[in-house]
Formats: sequence, structure tokens, C-alpha cells
Amino acid sequence: MQKVLSWERFINESSNQLTPSQVKFIEEHQEEGSEWEIDEKTGLVNLFSSFGITDKPLKELPVKFGKCYGDFRINSCGLESISGIPTAAHVINLNRNDIKSVRDLKARASGTFGISYNQITSFAGIDPYCYFTTIYAYQCRLITLQGLSPSSFKVYNFDDNPIPQSTLLESLHSDGEIYYKKIVEKYKDTVADLWNDLDPEIQESIAKSHGENKENFYRWMKASTRIY
Repeated sequence: MQKVLSWERFINESSNQLTPSQVKFIEEHQEEGSEWEIDEKTGLVNLFSSFGITDKPLKELPVKFGKCYGDFRINSCGLESISGIPTAAHVINLNRNDIKSVRDLKARASGTFGISYNQITSFAGIDPYCYFTTIYAYQCRLITLQGLSPSSFKVYNFDDNPIPQSTLLESLHSDGEIYYKKIVEKYKDTVADLWNDLDPEIQESIAKSHGENKENFYRWMKASTRIY
């Protein structure tokens, strides 16, 4: 069923204007005294400071944001949709919500994209436009890494998800750094087991870049994995 907008909201959104309640929403949660603007071309709201909401019921964003020149955080609010989150920000944190899908996600961040403690099962459907230095998605319901592109992300944290071990191990050959503490701890003294668990094609790819010697592979794995 398609949601029906109120007449006031329909008129304002059609003319790139905001309702009084939308303006209040922005100014209540942006840094005090900060400015914002409506992009005339896109109709999206650009924020010139950080924006944050914590522990307040909010199933969906009443405003669609463009650029956020700071951090954008909506944590522990029961948010169910990524619709309206900024297309660009320093940090985007949507932790401890009820988000089930990141399909159509189109956002870039110079820092972290956090979506931990949500209900996503994959990253299917995210836009190739996306780029984050780090993505945190621990304690979700991930069963596959479908949708992620190694060229779009550098550091990953997928702790405490029901992801098949083989999927995670195969991701170790990517160009980016992989942060997965549990796997490294489990295999730190059994390099042969780790190597043998990889698909032959992955072994060949790694061997070309790092040499066929397993010890060389182990040293590479430690260097490319952050252990905290």
C-alpha cells in the first residue's frame, strides 16, 4: 500500500519547501546555531554540522538529506528504513535500530558507516556509488556478503553474525583490509588450515601476489588484518 502524504506535505515537497514540522525536526537535532539549506536542484537538505538522535522513537526520516558536513547519527530509535539518510557525510551511524535492508543505499562517507545491531541479512542492492573507509555491521543477521565491493570499502567488522566461514575467508583476498578478529584468533597457529579452507582460485590469486609459501601468506594476512 502506498503511503498518502498530507496535503501540506505534498505541496511543500513538490515545491522544494519544508513543512514547519520538518524544519523543527532539523533544528532540534542539528548542532545548536548551525545552518542548513535546501539544494534547489535535488530538493535534498544539506547540513552544515553534525546531526544526531538517540533513544527517541523514529521509524522513518521525515526529511531527505543530501550532504552532511559532519557526523550523522541515528542510534537506538527503532528506525526501519535507510530512506532519507545523507548521500555524503563524514560518519553515518545507524546502530541499534530495526533496519532490515540496505537496498538502494547511495551514500559516501570519509569515515565510518555503522549499521550494527540491525536485522540486515546482506548488502544486496546497494548502489556502486557507495564508499566508506570502514563499515561496521556486527551483531546483525548477515548470512552473505552479497552486495559488498572490496573497491568500495577498506575495513570491515562483521563480528557475531551467522555468516558462513567460507564466505569470510574468501573475502580475505580482497584489496582492502579485513577486520575479523575471531577468524584470525582461531587460525593464528594453524596457517595450513586457513590456507586449505580457501578455494583453489583464491589460493592462486593470493599466491601470485604474495608468493606460494604459506608463511609468506600468514605474514601478509597479519599485516592486512587489524586485531584489537
